[in-house]
Amino acid sequence: MAAKLVPLFNEGDVILIDGGTSNLEVMRQLPKDKHFTIYTNCLPIASELSGYPKVDLVLLGGTVFPSSQTTVGVSVFQMVQSIYPDWVIVGVSDLHPQKGLTTSDREEAIIKRCMIKQGGKRVVLATGEKLNTARNYHVASLAEIDYIVTENSKVDYIKQHWTPYTYQIL
Repeated sequence: MAAKLVPLFNEGDVILIDGGTSNLEVMRQLPKDKHFTIYTNCLPIASELSGYPKVDLVLLGGTVFPSSQTTVGVSVFQMVQSIYPDWVIVGVSDLHPQKGLTTSDREEAIIKRCMIKQGGKRVVLATGEKLNTARNYHVASLAEIDYIVTENSKVDYIKQHWTPYTYQIL
């Protein structure tokens, strides 16, 4: 999935990226010879990118949410509100055709929602087991998403069953 998204990035892009294993893989596939500015609230992503010589890396500091190794809280919320990125890549545990993006933690939902509202091209990567599932806390509707990146075997399924849609499916 990451290989579908990375070619869309342009040198010099500002990327705001949330945590998640798929998002970590996107960052691992960034070309090391191109300059990017990356803002993240994810400790594993920050650790991975610390060795990229052309990446300007900013870790959004806050309270560490243990299960996802992301930072949450007022300080992260305030920092995100000052960024107008070219790309926003939000980690997702659930993606539902009517309920949109949801998560199981209220504070994570608030940070993800804030990220999406900052604009840019808004992206969600979702493996097949995350489709048609929903949890307790709303993050965003599908109308707020520009790209859904999923496994090749799920692209046609989304196109056939999740209409109408305004996002691109990669």
